[in-house]
Amino acid sequence: MVETEINPKDVHMNNLHEVLIKAVNQAGKDDLAQHLRNLFGFLLLHYPGQAYEKFEEASYLLKNKADINKFLKTFDIRDYSKVAENETNYIEQM
Repeated sequence: MVETEINPKDVHMNNLHEVLIKAVNQAGKDDLAQHLRNLFGFLLLHYPGQAYEKFEEASYLLKNKADINKFLKTFDIRDYSKVAENETNYIEQM
């Protein structure tokens, strides 16, 4: 995940970021800021058109360290070379 710097002149955002960092889970390991970064990164990558609908589900799974791959599609091959090859063969037959 890419860390973004907060503009020190943006007082409200800086205050919010501090609050989120201080909000840690019961084990004291993960802060809310990191959880939200992971959650939004996941949703935007895997569900760009359904991010709102998947927000609660993904948040629950990530928070509870569940294997998210069992519940949501997280792997996607975008290699269209076979599709293009089949279409080329089809066009040649016509």
